[in-house]
Amino acid sequence: MATGAAILLVIWAIAVVVMSTLGVTGKVKTTTVNGMRRRRPGESDAAWRAGLRALYPFTIASALALVGLAIALMLTPSSWFYAVLLGGLAVVLAIVLVGIAAMNSVIRRMSEARA
Repeated sequence: MATGAAILLVIWAIAVVVMSTLGVTGKVKTTTVNGMRRRRPGESDAAWRAGLRALYPFTIASALALVGLAIALMLTPSSWFYAVLLGGLAVVLAIVLVGIAAMNSVIRRMSEARA
């Protein structure tokens, strides 16, 4: 079970890095976060791109956390599998939420400066 979960976590990490990089470089529409529509009316393209750049280090950190979690699962006794998995996913979620807060802050500041 640990091997399958570890493989899925690594695939997830790769997908996060690829989609985040495409978003930051402008290859994915600027109305999206990793391909998911999110931009609100009134947010300029420049503010959105700046927000995505602010989010990028956090997405890379979350991908690294996913790879670390995959390694941890491979080294963890099976009796601890679910505890380690849930704890690791909580860390990944925390990183993403802090990143989203940073992104929103940048977008808000730029939108207010424009208004």
